[in-house]
Amino acid sequence: MNEIMKQCSTKGFVKTIEELLTKMFNCERVNVVLVHRWKRYLFRIVSVKGVDSYDIHDIGKGISGVVALSSSPIWTDKI
Repeated sequence: MNEIMKQCSTKGFVKTIEELLTKMFNCERVNVVLVHRWKRYLFRIVSVKGVDSYDIHDIGKGISGVVALSSSPIWTDKI
C-alpha cells in the first residue's frame, strides 16, 4: 500500500495498481479503467509516442459501464 500512496500522478497510480493486480491474480495483463461519475464516462490514460491522452468511453455501454453504474463486480470468463 505504501508503494501505491507514493504515486503523485494518476498515471503512476494506475500503472502501480496494474502491476500489483497482475502479481496478485497471477495473470498476464490487467487493465484499470477510471470512472468520472459526474461527467458519466469511463477513461484510460494512454501514451502514444510519449504523449499522454485519455481514451474515453460512454459509461452506459459494455461490462465496465455496468459495473461502474451498479458499483457491483461481475465475475465472468466470457470476455
